[in-house]
Amino acid sequence: MNITPTRSVCLTRAGPSFLAGLVLIAGAVSLARAEEPAGAPKAKNSAVARLRQYYQETAAGYEVRFQDAAKTKLLLQAAPVMHWNSFPNWNGSVFLWTHQGRPELICSIHSSGEEGPAGYGVGDELHSLSLGALSVVGPNGRRWEPKGLEGLRVLPGAPTPADSAARRQLQIKELVRDFTAHVNVRGDRWELRLLPQPLYKYDGPDLDVLSGAVFTFVGFITDPEIILLLEARRTPQGPKWHYLPARFSNKSLWLEYRNRPVWESLRRGHESNQPDTVEPQYGQVFRAGVRLPPGPAGRRGGP
Repeated sequence: MNITPTRSVCLTRAGPSFLAGLVLIAGAVSLARAEEPAGAPKAKNSAVARLRQYYQETAAGYEVRFQDAAKTKLLLQAAPVMHWNSFPNWNGSVFLWTHQGRPELICSIHSSGEEGPAGYGVGDELHSLSLGALSVVGPNGRRWEPKGLEGLRVLPGAPTPADSAARRQLQIKELVRDFTAHVNVRGDRWELRLLPQPLYKYDGPDLDVLSGAVFTFVGFITDPEIILLLEARRTPQGPKWHYLPARFSNKSLWLEYRNRPVWESLRRGHESNQPDTVEPQYGQVFRAGVRLPPGPAGRRGGP
């Protein structure tokens, strides 16, 4: 199994006109934060460094298994696939659990970055990418059991997956460029920005899965809003490219492929008067007020 987790860094795209001034004023600070590598932040962001350490330790406390007869345990990737930050001080880290190299569960652990009377308010959001039912138990003991997906969506008009893993990964980078996404913020359409490098990529030898990669669309500096999985799978009609959009936001979301709408996930009160789109693969299990000790690294806190 050839597995290559990658970390992505990006800059902030200018927002709509009514926030242009804010972006310009915050430009120097925002760009500096967005350009930081995914490793340990500089000393000036020691609070963020301690929160990231806490996120890492918290992720290790999740137990993720298939709901199969063997209760097969999924593997947490050793390092976060992404660190992110957003207005005004929100920050988080993104983690993946895999089985035989394929991503099955993705989780963002994050906080507002502001310490209140109860400490830092840390929470999570999870999305199952799995065709099998999962059992997820958070560090606080709360359980979430999403059912397996019925299947991934076939990507229309895509070429036949190449014969070699290297060529398929090149195809993935070409295919993902045809996707665009947006949110609506107070009546204005905001285009989300695709990070060009995958958060994670993988190749066979699963009987059904040939190759795949996980991408993200970000907004509000580098806050992931949509997760997008592209995967070459065998079908009775031969190998075909498939895709899976995943909600990673509390806002209404839209995804387009070659300028045609292919997916939406709406939230009442977030720029939509329509009922909430049912997202059974999206969940939250962890909330904690966390007091971190001073110093270069935090320790496990919360209840």
